[in-house]
Amino acid sequence: MERLADLSLLDLIFLKTLAETRSLKTVAKTLDISVPGASRTLSKLRLLFDDELFVRSSPSMLPTARALELVQQIEPLIATIKLLETKKVFNPKTLKKTFHIAGVDNAFYTVMPKVVHALFEMAPSVRLDLRMIDETLFSQLESGELDLAIYPTHNIPPQFHAQTLYSVEYAFVVKKGHPLHLYYEQHGEVPLDEIRRYRKICITNRPTQVNTLYSLDEKNFSEEIIQDLAISVPYFLTIPTLLRETNFTAILPSQTAQKLVSESQNLIILPYGNSSPRGYSTRIIWHERVHRDPAMQWLRGLFATYATLSDTEDPTEKKHY
Repeated sequence: MERLADLSLLDLIFLKTLAETRSLKTVAKTLDISVPGASRTLSKLRLLFDDELFVRSSPSMLPTARALELVQQIEPLIATIKLLETKKVFNPKTLKKTFHIAGVDNAFYTVMPKVVHALFEMAPSVRLDLRMIDETLFSQLESGELDLAIYPTHNIPPQFHAQTLYSVEYAFVVKKGHPLHLYYEQHGEVPLDEIRRYRKICITNRPTQVNTLYSLDEKNFSEEIIQDLAISVPYFLTIPTLLRETNFTAILPSQTAQKLVSESQNLIILPYGNSSPRGYSTRIIWHERVHRDPAMQWLRGLFATYATLSDTEDPTEKKHY
């Protein structure tokens, strides 16, 4: 065993090649070594295996029974090692993988639909595991429990990467027929003093600022708290029902607001005083662990392409790569 530890991959390839070509000159040329170097390698192998391995029979070198036996044993080993050196071609059509993605329900509602369409069209055998984000998000991404997260503009720890999908503005939403709606129809504006009279719904993962991953109300763009808090809720898609049954108001991402308004027919978007609320960027984030993984690179490409589409664009008309 100690002697075999001196064997290299090149030694094994040399033995196999010499058995195939039966010529030291041909082996030297094939492996880009000198003829004297090839002779030294053969001498080393003869010593290690305690066998002549090849005998001269002009003009060839004939393998001994021991050499043929060794070649039969090392061929699978060489093939396995070469597989390690060969970069596997990525093919989404044959991909069988579960992607674990975290986000809030709003992200799945607005960001994911066209991504999902393209994903399953191009990789019909994959699976998606969609989860709500929580305070363990970064540790889950680091450990591999999650592959990717849809995450707004916040600082991320070292060893994490981010890719911006699109910019988001805020929208002020009430139910149709709300007193603020009527005020706007009469005056063409909705001043802060009027807004202050009505309570708000805050979409947040926590009702306090402790470990808050997301929180949407006027604090995102205003230096003062304008409205009294009525409801804290972690789910964006509960907003239409809550607004319909109350005179409360809500601040939503504009894409979400527009989609809810078009689908519910019971909501309306109003201006928020005289301000133009600044927004944020929707991003995907991932850990260094999967940064060079071909399947994850492909998935991130789908997000970059399809998460930025408008509702009027057809994903099937877009190029996949």
